[in-house]
Amino acid sequence: MKFTFDTCYTPEEQAFIRRYNCKVLDSVTLRRVAFAEAPRRMLVYCGTTLGEIWDEGQWWWAVLGQNRRGEWDFTVCYPNLPAMAEGL
Repeated sequence: MKFTFDTCYTPEEQAFIRRYNCKVLDSVTLRRVAFAEAPRRMLVYCGTTLGEIWDEGQWWWAVLGQNRRGEWDFTVCYPNLPAMAEGL
């Protein structure tokens, strides 16, 4: 299953992406299990995959990881990229 993501970022987000040499993901293909909630945008920050998800009435940057069953889940959520960088 192929997921395509939005690649439009604000100027502040673009500066963050350049500063930390993040890789912007425009799509991913998953063989087995899809996301419980498909993210709007995704990127890789220092080897950690992040996705922007809608939760509790706002957009959050969440860390993507696999659970024990091999399903992709979003774990820790941050309100923006700088907060995420401080939290990791």
